[in-house]
Amino acid sequence: MIPKWGQPVARRALGAIRAMLDRFGIAAAQERGYRRRLVTHAFSGSIPRIRTSIAREREPTDVDIGIATRVLDAWHRVIKAYPAASNQLVDDVWTGLARHYHGELLALLEKRNPRAVAEYLCNMSRHDATVGITQGSIEFRKASASGHYRQWGGLLVLDRLVALAEIVGVLRVENPEQGRWAQNLHVDIDELIGKLEATLGIEIVVPDIEGGLFGLDSKSGRIHFRDVTALYAAWRIRALTDRREAVSICEIGGGIGRVAYYCAKFGIDNYVIYDLPLVNVLQGYFLVRAMPGARIVLYGEQRPADGRAIRVLPGWALSDAPPKAFDLVLNQDSFPEIDSSAVQAYLREIRRTTRAHLLSINHEAETPIGESGKHLVVSNVIEEVGGFDRIYRFPCWVRAGYMEELYKVS
Repeated sequence: MIPKWGQPVARRALGAIRAMLDRFGIAAAQERGYRRRLVTHAFSGSIPRIRTSIAREREPTDVDIGIATRVLDAWHRVIKAYPAASNQLVDDVWTGLARHYHGELLALLEKRNPRAVAEYLCNMSRHDATVGITQGSIEFRKASASGHYRQWGGLLVLDRLVALAEIVGVLRVENPEQGRWAQNLHVDIDELIGKLEATLGIEIVVPDIEGGLFGLDSKSGRIHFRDVTALYAAWRIRALTDRREAVSICEIGGGIGRVAYYCAKFGIDNYVIYDLPLVNVLQGYFLVRAMPGARIVLYGEQRPADGRAIRVLPGWALSDAPPKAFDLVLNQDSFPEIDSSAVQAYLREIRRTTRAHLLSINHEAETPIGESGKHLVVSNVIEEVGGFDRIYRFPCWVRAGYMEELYKVS
């Protein structure tokens, strides 16, 4: 029994605990509501049965150290040619990410220790440098600590995989007015992937090279949600280029290179990624490690005589590309987060270097950045720059809240 003199203190303490629990409950409910909005398909009864896992931490091999040496050399060539590349001056999302999350990798690159760089890149998905790109340290800790979070994350990947199956015709779209409803999420994942492979005409193999990466387990490997969005973009590129053999593709802001990887499965092997120099390091490692024997060319390396290769270059190098060098330029989940003047400069270069199309898959949320900025709306910037005619505009099938737009260079 609490003495009378201690009861006010106890009541205050109990009130504080209740307030804390209330706040936690509200925050948890808000988080659950946010996650649920990301899943676009309905499901009846229990949550679909899924298997998820986190890739074990990897020890670098001699192959990894050799790749790290290549990306180190390429990065230092970039910095020598363009010193400002290591000190971003504009105020956008990527400047903020670089300031808060890229310091550890940047320090390793400056020390020029291939083994230390290899150890980091082997496990990039559990480290800061992949925040906003693939997974990063924050999501790794959440997935490691919470079974509920892993269940939700796996459901989100399944949701997008089902959406991909619907758009290519492997699954029928459900109708809330009649017929089957809330069943597509209950498919057998391996059977679904087999049908996707048969329809797309490629083997879907997810590279098992990213220590710490969380994903949905399947016969194709551990599928991350960016594997699904990348595979979708590659399928769209293949369709939009009329399945021509000698097609040339440019991607601005390439994540860690997943779209280029899946494009290669469709036979598109003349591909250039333009991005931040530090992100080039991640892309170079991923592509060389995931595609042994493929022609991957980093900054300053010799391009094959026939010119056909997957090249990884800093963004400013786009100005060196010859006129009308590309059939199609892709920007996915990137332009809204870049400084407006930089996007305008990119668009002017796209207009100069592109024979046919610009494919944009981006959100239009205009989310605030810092005290006064906000995310860009790509269509507005394109209209300001001019020289592009929009062919179509519709919601992206595999990612809620994103618009897919195709422009023809005037």
